[in-house]
Amino acid sequence: MSELRWADKMLIYENGVCQYFGRKYPACAKCVEVCPNDALKAGDETIEIDTQKCTQCGDCVSICPSGAISQKAEFVDTADILKNSEATVVFCEKKAWTELSSEVTENVKPVLLEHTGVLGESDFVQVLSLAGGPVVLLGLEEDDKVRPFVKAAEFVGAITRKVFGQELVFVFTEKQKFLDRLKDIVSIAPCAGLRVDIDSQQFSKREAFNAIVGQWIKKTADLQEVVFDHPAYATIKCDKERCILCGACANQCRLKALSMTDGNRELTLVPARCMNCGVCVELCPEKALSCEGGFSLNESFFNKSRLARTEAVKCSSCGREFTSAKRAAKVASKLKQARGEDLIRDELLGLCPDCRTKKAFTDYSGWSEKK
Repeated sequence: MSELRWADKMLIYENGVCQYFGRKYPACAKCVEVCPNDALKAGDETIEIDTQKCTQCGDCVSICPSGAISQKAEFVDTADILKNSEATVVFCEKKAWTELSSEVTENVKPVLLEHTGVLGESDFVQVLSLAGGPVVLLGLEEDDKVRPFVKAAEFVGAITRKVFGQELVFVFTEKQKFLDRLKDIVSIAPCAGLRVDIDSQQFSKREAFNAIVGQWIKKTADLQEVVFDHPAYATIKCDKERCILCGACANQCRLKALSMTDGNRELTLVPARCMNCGVCVELCPEKALSCEGGFSLNESFFNKSRLARTEAVKCSSCGREFTSAKRAAKVASKLKQARGEDLIRDELLGLCPDCRTKKAFTDYSGWSEKK
């Protein structure tokens, strides 16, 4: 992990989960697309930052689907204060709160930030799960309605409406409208189902979001499945007949949405981890994968499921499993097409790389290993 300093703010860039970093082909660059000041540039293999152009608006932090760009949380120290407080939590910029503090006498816990633009879906979800009550995003400009942090608040609000059947996230652009509604908002009864006890510091932002929302869904009986249109979530579809379980997709999935399990015999997916970057689809040599965008309120969306499976091939000499049956068959077919059946020795194809090398050497040199 490397830290990048933007002006007087410390931002953290974790390239290990960035789906753009180190790529030689198109991948996620949502932070570049959303930057209003052209401070971010998609370089050859990494995201380049012009600190002179950066205004610390936070849009890149809010929109980053993997959590690769984050700001050292300004409200971490308030976690103990918010936990089980049953108070209405108000996210507000410090300069705006100075004009309001004397008028707010209700049961309110303000979380004051230099820039509310850094807030993302995970932040709203974590505070809801801590406090167990409603959350307010306050002090916005009219133009802010299309910015990522507002969309994040609205998305979390849509989730809580479906799961808990009530309004729990509120967004205000006008101070007076907030004050007019404040009495009604603080009167909302605490929602025990919101509370999820996790140590968010042990998770990435996306992992924390998935852990909390996944628990909300588990607690809710008879929840109808709803699929939200969301650009940073997708379900991977796999053509089992085409897939040879080569593992190329899983090797490049830094969020571990795709993984090879059971001794590389099985390709599995956790849909909630997929950020819809399309890298796996681009890489698949068999064109077996496709992405279906959307965020689903279904327990299976947060659980691991099997996409494809094959049997493993064991080395005919040492007995070690070294590849999948489908991959071995594909390699044999390609070699025979390219070089002709007469030139390909089936006995070598049945050996692991180590034994194959040893066999080829002994055949051509006459050398034999002493027992």
